[in-house]
Amino acid sequence: MIRAVYDTNILVSGLLWGGKPAQLIDYLWDERVRLLCLDTLFDEVSRVIKRDKFTARFQAIGTTPDAFLENLRRSVEFVTPAEIQPIISEPKDNMVLACALGGRADVLIS
Repeated sequence: MIRAVYDTNILVSGLLWGGKPAQLIDYLWDERVRLLCLDTLFDEVSRVIKRDKFTARFQAIGTTPDAFLENLRRSVEFVTPAEIQPIISEPKDNMVLACALGGRADVLIS
């Protein structure tokens, strides 16, 4: 099984809008990919998908943010981030990289 880190944009786009990011979400549900995650990254996804601007989209696809998060939690492996020197100007991107390194990811998709 491929060990992967998806950034928040991939998860949100895949859930709500389809296309290639949706295929990446399907790989999680099909257990072809093991998603590596940090608590802080999971919390960020939770905050983003619960924004009011996504309410109508969740209704259109017939699910709720909480249902998605419950399924996602069952599909992720929470890992300890690697200690890295900040190498990217965006702190959240450094966090994603630390997750990938700490979880020994095969791939990081952003």
